[in-house]
Formats: sequence, structure tokens, C-alpha cells
Amino acid sequence: MPGRGNRSYSYVGTWQLIPVSYVGMWQLIPHLHCYIKEPIDPPTHRDWFPKFDVLNKLESLIAMYENAEYPDKIRQPNEYYFPNSLKELRLNGFPLRPDLLSVIAALPELEILEFIYCEFVEDKWDASEDIYQSLKTLSMRMVNHSEWQVDMETFPKLEELRLEHCYKLTEIPSAFIDTHTLKSIHLTNTKRELGDSAIEIKKQVEAFTGEDRPQVHIEDVYEEEDEEEAEEEAEEEDEEEAEEEEINSYIVTPTYIYTSFNLNHTIYDLQNAQRTQG
Repeated sequence: MPGRGNRSYSYVGTWQLIPVSYVGMWQLIPHLHCYIKEPIDPPTHRDWFPKFDVLNKLESLIAMYENAEYPDKIRQPNEYYFPNSLKELRLNGFPLRPDLLSVIAALPELEILEFIYCEFVEDKWDASEDIYQSLKTLSMRMVNHSEWQVDMETFPKLEELRLEHCYKLTEIPSAFIDTHTLKSIHLTNTKRELGDSAIEIKKQVEAFTGEDRPQVHIEDVYEEEDEEEAEEEAEEEDEEEAEEEEINSYIVTPTYIYTSFNLNHTIYDLQNAQRTQG
């Protein structure tokens, strides 16, 4: 994944967590890689999403979302919680609803945002009412939306846009012409029309400003009849990466003690500890 370098991530699963006695250390973790699993049984309330905002030193979060066996019976969370300290957020398999996206947009320090295998509700992303005030890198891979709306103020500091295997998307919003910080657009395994729109953005920027930007990098353009084959290749590639990612995640935390605590329970105990200390 771009931007991670040699950073060591603490790895936890929904049912594999450090003991509550490690509250102090847990709160100081700057980088976290975790799984979020929908409740097996339908909850009686909608406040089940982990309250990550308790981890007020957290700067990087990689979260993989696992749907319940019968997702139609699960009430979607009414709120999402992330700490304002986040600078990097990578979400895998998340259903991207407007309320979740608005919470992400409000993160004041967020510089890197990546969606992998995520699904936008109603097959579209309307970001025209949100402002990602500090975002510099936006990456989407295997994301399903066919419609994307942004305003000229949506990404005021964006420098890099990456779109990979976004098979339904045919156009990059023209509002990116007014994103004066945009330096590069990278497209991999996308439709020809998407590449054409990226080139058109570059032409318009050059015409209006005289600047040679953004740099457009296009790889593996495919036509409509190639879509099924391209999807299969991308799925195989991502499965291999996921296996390697899981192995590496376990390697970087060999001394962790795994227990049967649930992620929500652990964060709930963190909140209680904060109240007690206060």
C-alpha cells in the first residue's frame, strides 16, 4: 500500500485483543491494523461500531470490515467514531454510507485516505457537500461507484489521485480542474473514458494556468468486453496481497497475548478507565 513504508502495525482481530490491563499501552498505539465484524446476532441497538476516538494518539488505521452472515438483519450503526489525530485511514470492504463519509471528511489531520473493495450506497459518491481539508492522497481500488460528484472546495489540498480497478467509473469530476494542488493522477485497469477525462483535466489546467500538471499515468486501459476478465485478475491479485498482509501483520506483533475480548468491550473499558482517571 502506498505511504506505509517500514512502519510496524499493531494487529488485532475482532475476537483477538490485548488484555484490558494494557489500557495505558493500548491508548498510546499510533498505528493499528484491525478487523471489524458485524454482530453475529442482531443487536438491540445501533451503537455497536467501535469507538476508535478513545485512541487519541492513533495516527494510522487500517480496518477490514466483515459482513454478518445475514447482513439484512443487522441494523447499521447510527454513529461512527474516529480520533481527530488520524492522518492515514485505509478501509477495506466497508459499506460507504453518507454518514460515514461525512465523519471521515471532518477529520482535521487526515492526509491519506484509501478505499479497497468498498461499496458506495446507491452506486454513487456525492462529496459535493463535504470538505476533506487536509487530504493529500486519495486512493480507490475495486470500488463500485459509477457516479462521482465533487465541488471545487471538496479537496483543497489534494496532491495525488489513484484509481485502480474501478470498473464502473467513466469520468473524473471536472471540479478537479480547480484543485490547484493536484500533482498527479494514476489510473490502473480502468475504462478508456476515465483515462480520457483525466487527460482532459490536464489539458484544461494547462490552458487556464500554463502549468504542466497534473501528471497523468495510465496503465492497462480496457474496453467493455474486457471487464469480466479484468475483475477476475484483480480479485486474484488482491487475494494474494491479503494473504501476505495477514502473515506480515502477525509477524510484527509476536509478543501480543491474544484473548477472547471483543473490540467494543475493550474500547468500552478504555472509556471507563478515562472516566475513572478523570
